[in-house]
Amino acid sequence: MINDPPNREDAIVEAALDLPLAARAAFLDKACGEDVPLRQLVEALLRVHAHGGTLRVPPRLSPPPSLSNSGTSADKDLNHLGN
Repeated sequence: MINDPPNREDAIVEAALDLPLAARAAFLDKACGEDVPLRQLVEALLRVHAHGGTLRVPPRLSPPPSLSNSGTSADKDLNHLGN
């Protein structure tokens, strides 16, 4: 799975969703092979989808403001502890 394309699991999930439920297990056997972590991830994503959830959380475009600035008020509050 380390050398796999980054969205391989998404492609497998999308393809599995196009299949009848009865055909999914055989498809996953072939698509995931012996990669147990990949199979478990794909099955978990399919379960989430079946329950009406979203498949992915959108990536953050930038860190929250409290983490993007050095010298935040929290840093200033802790500076006196080092003295």
